[in-house]
Formats: sequence, C-alpha cells, structure tokens
Amino acid sequence: MYKPELYKTHTSITNHQELKDRVKADKLFYPKIHLAPEYGLLNDPNGLAFYNGEFQIFYQYHPNQPAHGMKNWFHVTTKDFITYTHRGIILFPEQDYENYGIFSGNAKLEGEYLRLNYTANYRNPDKDYQREPKQCYALMDKNYQIVKKGIISEFLDQKYTEHFRDPYVTADDATVIGAQLLNGIGALSIIENNHERTIEMSNELSSAYMLECPNYIEIDNHPLLILSPQGINNDKYLNINSVVWMETMLRDKIDANPHLLDYGFDLYAPQVFKHDERVLMLSWLGHADTIYPNEQEYGWSQTMSLMRELTFKDGHLYQQPIAEYQALRQEVKKLACTEAISRVYEVDCKISNNGVIKIGDVDHYIEIKLDNGILTLDRSRMNYSVNANYGYVRSINLEVATTSLQIFVDNSTLEIYINDGEYVMSSRIFLNNLGIVQLTNTEGKYYELDPITIINQEVDNV
Repeated sequence: MYKPELYKTHTSITNHQELKDRVKADKLFYPKIHLAPEYGLLNDPNGLAFYNGEFQIFYQYHPNQPAHGMKNWFHVTTKDFITYTHRGIILFPEQDYENYGIFSGNAKLEGEYLRLNYTANYRNPDKDYQREPKQCYALMDKNYQIVKKGIISEFLDQKYTEHFRDPYVTADDATVIGAQLLNGIGALSIIENNHERTIEMSNELSSAYMLECPNYIEIDNHPLLILSPQGINNDKYLNINSVVWMETMLRDKIDANPHLLDYGFDLYAPQVFKHDERVLMLSWLGHADTIYPNEQEYGWSQTMSLMRELTFKDGHLYQQPIAEYQALRQEVKKLACTEAISRVYEVDCKISNNGVIKIGDVDHYIEIKLDNGILTLDRSRMNYSVNANYGYVRSINLEVATTSLQIFVDNSTLEIYINDGEYVMSSRIFLNNLGIVQLTNTEGKYYELDPITIINQEVDNV
C-alpha cells in the first residue's frame, strides 16, 4: 500500500542524531561482525563487485527511521572483510523517473567504470501515483563519483504488473529481472540483444506470486539460478519468504528442482558475484514484513549475513564463511558450558545422535539438536518472540549419526554451517544472555571474536 508519509528523502531530514544516539544505547542486539546500518533500516545487498582494488558493497537503505520507506543505496568498501569504510549514500532519488526510491540491482565492470544496474521506483502523479518501475543504470568512477545514464528498459505493463524489479546483468550481458505476470504468477523477464522474453516456472515455484532478486552464475561449468520466491508457504517453505537455488539454464520454461538455499528463519535476497577463482554471496538477514524487537527502541533495523564462498560438488551447492573471518579469532578454547562467554563467538564442533547445544540461560535459550539424523533449530524459548505465526522450529533431515557444525553467534544473529557448508541455517536471535548452558554429545572448540572495524567517511553525494 502506498504511504506517502514514508517517502521523505534523506535530504529533507536535517538531523539524524537522535537515531544515532538510540543505536549507541543498544548493548545487546547490534552486531559486531555483521554489517548493519549506523541508524535507520538496511535491506537487500546490491552492486557487489571487486573494483578499484576494493570490494564494493551497496545495500538498500532508509536512514530516516527503522522502517521501510524511501530507499537509497548505501556504499561500503573493504579490502579484507575485516575493516570497512562507510562511504555514505551514493545512489538516491534525484531524477523524476525515480521519484519514490532506488530499488535493488547488481554491478558489472564496464571499461574503467563500475556499472550499477538498478530499478527506479517511479510513481506516476498523473495516475494516482501508480508504480511504473523502470530499469536504469549509472556509472561509478574510481573516485566514487556517480553519473546516472538513465532508463534502459521501460515498464512492460502489457505483460507484467508493477512488481517488476531487481535487474541482474549476467557475465554475458543478459539482464534478468524479477517479475509478476498479469495473472498474478511470478516469473522472470530476460533481455538479450534488445529482445525481451518471459521465463516461467513449471515446478513448485509456479505458485509464487513474485520471483525477487534473481541471480544467474556459473560455478565450475554448472549454471545456477538463485531466486527469492514470494507467496509460497507449506511444509517446505515455512518462512514469510524463502530463497532457492536450481541448476538450470535460462530456458523459457524452467522445471528444475528448487532447493532451499538456507534452512533457518531469516535469510533473504542474496546477491552473488565472482572475484578471481571465488564465487561470493552476501544476503539480507531479515524480512520486509517483520518487526524485530530492537527496531523502534534502538533506532536501527536489519543486518547482513556473513560473506560466503560458494562451491558446487556432487550436485549440491555448498556455502562456507569466507576464510578472511579467521583473522577475527582470539585464543582457541575447548568447548564447554559457560555463562561468561562473549556475545560474539564462533564454535567448531561435532554433534552426535541425541546431541544438544543450548545457547542463552536456563530459562531463555535457543536449542540446536540432532535426533535420529534430523537437525533442528528451536527458538521458542527466546526472551523476545519473532514471527510466531510462522513457527519456532526449523529442521533438516541429514540422515547421519554425527555431523560437523560451525556456529557464529553475534549478539542478535546466528549462522550455522553444517557439514562444511552442505547446509546452512541463518536466523536472528533475541536473548539477553548468550552463554552455552547445555552440551550433550557435542565436543569441539570455540573462539571469541574481535569486532570488525568501521571507518565512517559518510558524505552524501547530493
């Protein structure tokens, strides 16, 4: 629903200090090793690339309040994923054709420039502010200056509804766009050599009403399509919205079997890119229709996942935290129950049948359990409940008696990498205490983790 009060530009708000002060008061939930907004709201990662000797990260950003509203692209750079420079808002709605925000997209090298592909959220004042999304691009130079180049694709209203966004330009210059057909069914639009065609799903995704944030990339000669379908909720798709991957070419009809990308509660809208021999992925740990416990009180909302490296073997997509994070580790310690543990730590362990790990305190905790080959994550006993209507338990049938777990705990985020990344469970957690209060049939080690370093050089490019 269109709410004009949410669409004030960041330039119309002269003082965000009140939000900044509220964020500084958050001693429990603000993450230390995951990217999060300095204040306001963050969502989809955008424009991931290696350019100008640095990794370029952009994300959807609404600085005016911890809620969705007028979206901009916030710019972050890093050389090592340990020290990050906040460079501020770099894409913002300044043209008439993007009068209600800058939506998601990706990046691609173009000569000496980095090409930023995005959706302009245009609302037509002559048609009661009906949305008419437009696919656009801008060029960024090595001084991080932006020149907008305009519209490359107008809204195809004869084929699609207003849900038409998130362009992903592939390695061979095809543009894949998330879309909704006029009959309300999710689809993809693909533009190649100035020709547009529709890609429909003839698998279980045919019941989705929208296919957001498409990614298409090859890993070791395996073509992979990663999508964020909306509107599916059943025994497999338990979250508000989920993410899937498929090994498939971009045919007009796709019948490949979708696999869940993440088996936790909160991962959404990932973006994938290549650098040298690695395929890397960053995701949003959140959902658009969720109010997390910290939001109104502390003036910030949502966080990113850790950066992951993707590999493909034996017909399966593996995800592992990038090796750079090992530099955050402090002294290795034997895994044991302790209430004095840091709120930011990593656990490497093996869990066997009937194994249990509880994190929290004796009254409020999350539980990880392996029982008869089924690994479950239960967050029903947290101090603060989240999305109760979508259930408290997520599970994976591993069909094994023992498996390895690599667990990252970061104040209000939890990422569990299972069997060297064969499966992942990512979730927001809201606990006053984060000690390890039970270990059954589990042994391993843990590291307390140093925080990442943020350098603020925020200069709004206005």
